[in-house]
Amino acid sequence: MAVKRWIEIREQANQINRWPESMENVLNLPSGAKYFRCSLQVNPFNYLGDNRKEDHGLDEEDYNSQLINKCQEIGIKVIAITDHNQVSGINAIRKMAEPSGITVFPGFEVASSEGVHLLCIFDPDTETNV
Repeated sequence: MAVKRWIEIREQANQINRWPESMENVLNLPSGAKYFRCSLQVNPFNYLGDNRKEDHGLDEEDYNSQLINKCQEIGIKVIAITDHNQVSGINAIRKMAEPSGITVFPGFEVASSEGVHLLCIFDPDTETNV
C-alpha cells in the first residue's frame, strides 16, 4: 500500500512541476539564436601607412585577399572594418568578402582626448560612399 501511495504522490508532483502544454511546445521551438565567430576591429589596407607610417608590402587587392582567406581559414563569419576617423577601403573588402559569405560591417574608430577609443559600427547595408 505504501508503494502505491508513493507512486500517487510522485505523479501529483510531476503534474505540479510540469510546464503547461503550450509552454512545452514553446520550449521545443528552436531558440532563433545563432552564434558566429566575429572580428569587430579589423583594419583596412591603408591603416599601417596612415596611422603608423609603416608599409606591409602588399597592394590593396592582395591585402584584402589575404584578410578574407584568413577569415575563412579560422572560421570568422563577421568582420567590422574600423579605421581611425575614416571609412575608406570598406567597399573593396566588402566586395571581396561577398562570395565567401562573410558579413562586413562598416565602421570607424574615434579616440577621445582622454585616450578612450570607441568603435562605431553600422548596419552591413550602410553605404560608405568612399
